[in-house]
Amino acid sequence: MKTSKIKLATLASAILMSAATGSAHAGAYALASNNIQNFTITQSASNLITFGASTDTSGATAALNGVNVGGPGVPGTSDAPIAALGTPAVTNNGQFTATGINPVGMTATSYSYADALITHVTPNVFNAQTIAESNLAASGTAGGSSTNSSATGFVAGFVVNQPGGVIDFAFTADPLIRTFLQPESGKIAQGTLSASLTISCAATNCGRDARGNLIGLGAVVFAWAPDGVADGTSGVTGRIGGNELADDENLNLSVTNDVIFTGGGSLNFSDTGVSLGAFHAVTNAMNVGTYTLTLAMTSTDATTNVVPEPGTIGLLGLGLAGLALSTRRRKV
Repeated sequence: MKTSKIKLATLASAILMSAATGSAHAGAYALASNNIQNFTITQSASNLITFGASTDTSGATAALNGVNVGGPGVPGTSDAPIAALGTPAVTNNGQFTATGINPVGMTATSYSYADALITHVTPNVFNAQTIAESNLAASGTAGGSSTNSSATGFVAGFVVNQPGGVIDFAFTADPLIRTFLQPESGKIAQGTLSASLTISCAATNCGRDARGNLIGLGAVVFAWAPDGVADGTSGVTGRIGGNELADDENLNLSVTNDVIFTGGGSLNFSDTGVSLGAFHAVTNAMNVGTYTLTLAMTSTDATTNVVPEPGTIGLLGLGLAGLALSTRRRKV
């Protein structure tokens, strides 16, 4: 047999072996999770601000190869029912620990799940955790998302009874995004996190800002989206504003691992490696008025894998093997 025929037969054999073993490893994996602990809300002096009842909202959705489960956040829900597909089976809150997140990681099977949880310690102290994780070991697509939003319970109304009231926000958090892409099979793996705190006017009139302009219904008086840099007065926005005192890690970012642009492989994110970073911000002196306080957290991921089906690879290998044998017989 000539060299070209040997190469042809060898290629056919390699493809047949690939058909049996090629789908054993994950082609695409993505994780996005956020862990906020001891979110504490205090005011500068008692009786200046009166907080009303809070409303939690938690929800989770997951998708795997065209199948979707779960749904959006439902007001009054602190613990979202887990949305899970594939194997291994993931239980409700199974990936949340008292101090952090415990993801499943890459496996030899495909799965997709998302979960969200709000835990109240006291009326003004709570924890919030979100996770979205998906893994593709064969051809197809998967994605998971989880959402979590609240304030002093996550969406809360409050009244400033006297001018000069200041609200203090402090918590610790650990954001995490991980993506992996096998260059031969994966197409995209992406993780995204977002977390923001907003105070808006809930009345016709919430006084005037520093420029003398009227603050009307719906106007944002304070907004904070931690980005890993403590920027002082520049770290917050809004008609009243405030001061960002601590901002250890970025809670608003997206990591994309695309085989076209990055070549695949691993791409892990944990920022500075801080387990639980410190976050702290205060509002400026607020006007008398009625306000709404909202904390919104989101974790999303997306994975896509384009591995040829093992049956297709096997047929290609058999075809090449047959071609090699046919060529050899004609030359005998």
